[in-house]
Amino acid sequence: MALRSWIGIPISLHQPAPLISAGLLINNLLFMTSFFLPAIPARDAVRRWIENTAIGGSISPLRGWLAANWLTIGGTLVVLVAAVHAYGAVKGHASVVAGLTWTVQAVEAMILICALAEFVGRRSERADQAAKRAIPKLPGLMSRMLRVLILLGAATYIIRLWAVDALQVVSEDTWGRFANFAIEPFIALFAGYLAVSYINYLAARYLSTHPVSATQVNENGEVIAKSDGSSRLRTLIPIIRITANALIIVMMTLLVLSQLGFNITPLLAGASVIGLAISFGSQALVKDIVSGVLFLAEDSFRVGEYIECGNSKGTVAGFTLRSIRLRHPDGQIYTVPFGQIGEIINYSRDWATVKFNMSLDRDADLDDVRRVTKTVAADLKADFKDRVLDPLKVQGVKDVTDNAIVVQFMLTSLPNDPGEIERVARSRLLKAFKEEGISLSRLPWFTTATGQQAPAAT
Repeated sequence: MALRSWIGIPISLHQPAPLISAGLLINNLLFMTSFFLPAIPARDAVRRWIENTAIGGSISPLRGWLAANWLTIGGTLVVLVAAVHAYGAVKGHASVVAGLTWTVQAVEAMILICALAEFVGRRSERADQAAKRAIPKLPGLMSRMLRVLILLGAATYIIRLWAVDALQVVSEDTWGRFANFAIEPFIALFAGYLAVSYINYLAARYLSTHPVSATQVNENGEVIAKSDGSSRLRTLIPIIRITANALIIVMMTLLVLSQLGFNITPLLAGASVIGLAISFGSQALVKDIVSGVLFLAEDSFRVGEYIECGNSKGTVAGFTLRSIRLRHPDGQIYTVPFGQIGEIINYSRDWATVKFNMSLDRDADLDDVRRVTKTVAADLKADFKDRVLDPLKVQGVKDVTDNAIVVQFMLTSLPNDPGEIERVARSRLLKAFKEEGISLSRLPWFTTATGQQAPAAT
């Protein structure tokens, strides 16, 4: 600012043009010196500062590139500004110098206001970022919209400054007519951008605040079906977001074309014909999309649930309009088109029945077995609380062999690792049977020709 101010003194004193030009050239030299002299020693410090301004410690590729090359970028801009200033000073084009001066001031103001808006928008997200959560906030959305509006306003101002005032390639009246012609399409485009941004914000916020408790498989290969966060709305949100964004983009495109004077009736007719041709030529694609819509409407699965369809099974990791992605317990990703799914087996819904057999001695009293089982069932119900829906009980004699009575036990639990409850039930039954003198089956014994006893062959 001081470099630009002192040159006003010879101008106000009506000094000769060569003297003013010399002053402007001196200004250029001082301007470049004032930039490069402190910038070169501080290049590493500025690079670290740019990297440290990243929220959450995550440095984006663009930010990393800017941090590594900020001196080259800034130096190039400074040299270009000085070159244009020198051209205006030598040629006597005061309007070019004024235009460049106002452009630099507009860019400085734009950077300052955008940085302030970004700071205000991200300040509310710092607590969540520190907790390693990425929950979008409304101030962040408003900050991004404000920065876009500021960038568009600054770009419009700079274009008008150079086209009308500095270079005078467009008259004031022509610019006014152009502005009146473009204002409605501009408002329509910006309104579409606001709508798409707000829909994406709502979707991202809901997905962040309703995480998926994904189905897992324990060390024994058993399914741990957790469906706490697998709401139906969370499953449908990606499809809703994509569909809403596509509709808004198409509507805004047609509206802008109509405001620009284009006849959109042929476009609508042509789109109908093209859509009909695509539907006939891509019947498999249409089948996949329609099948996917029907599966989602029937609520056959949700994100995070463990399902089996055809030869594939795994946790629902996500889906598109055409296919579903399953994460196998071993880590593989299966992509299955909806049209090829067929029947679906869902292991994560409502309840799960656990059945297992135990071979008891043929002399075991079934009444004692039922009594001990009731005691174990009460302990299981107390320990697992709401996970056990129907307590452990003796379902009956499954089979009778030469040396054993095979008794089947059954309980009903939530689909939340039923294998764990089965293992605990087996262990406690074994302990209780031993304490009550109920023996498990043993191999029959027979007497050999020498009079010794040996176990029978199996």
